[in-house]
Amino acid sequence: MPRRKKLSASEKALNYLKAHRRLSLTLVIAILILCYFPLHAYRIYADEHKFSQSRSAIDDAYSKISSSIGEADDIKRQSSCFKDSGLLRDHVTCAVETDFIYSSANQNQANTLMGKIQQAIAASHHFKPSHKLSKALSNDLVYDTYYHDAEDTYRGPHGIDCSVKYSFDTLDEVDLTWRDQSLKPFEIFFSCSGGSAKTVY
Repeated sequence: MPRRKKLSASEKALNYLKAHRRLSLTLVIAILILCYFPLHAYRIYADEHKFSQSRSAIDDAYSKISSSIGEADDIKRQSSCFKDSGLLRDHVTCAVETDFIYSSANQNQANTLMGKIQQAIAASHHFKPSHKLSKALSNDLVYDTYYHDAEDTYRGPHGIDCSVKYSFDTLDEVDLTWRDQSLKPFEIFFSCSGGSAKTVY
């Protein structure tokens, strides 16, 4: 009679799992459930911290901007989240934004202001440019309207995507009030956005 091959510990464990498949499946599901809740809770905390840090970073950058070129004529801070329904689950995106506006005599002056704003953002050390920064506002004719704008993209706190959009004398895009109505509006839209485990706002 041939001798039975002595099984290793790993082979014994594998044979046990094969013989008790239902128990093994239940054990795996239980482990996944136990792991899911603390990981999900941590992700919620991390997302809340990420957006809180982004808000503080934008506020700090604006403080440096106002110290460089003066307080804006008008300012608006807002935070929001929205859900995009997916096939298996909803996807949540949240954003923090600060919009502010200055009065500008002409596009050349607006370009100068934009350069100083870029320098102030760099001085805050919270945002790293994703691409080369804009050097001047564009002059794009869309139907019967000229759009004088530019947009810079950054990596913000915890790698969040941020952008700064500049819009000069384009009333379709202006939603704040500039002080001197004899001059032109120059509005800046400073925002950070990204995915979130739940609606933070």
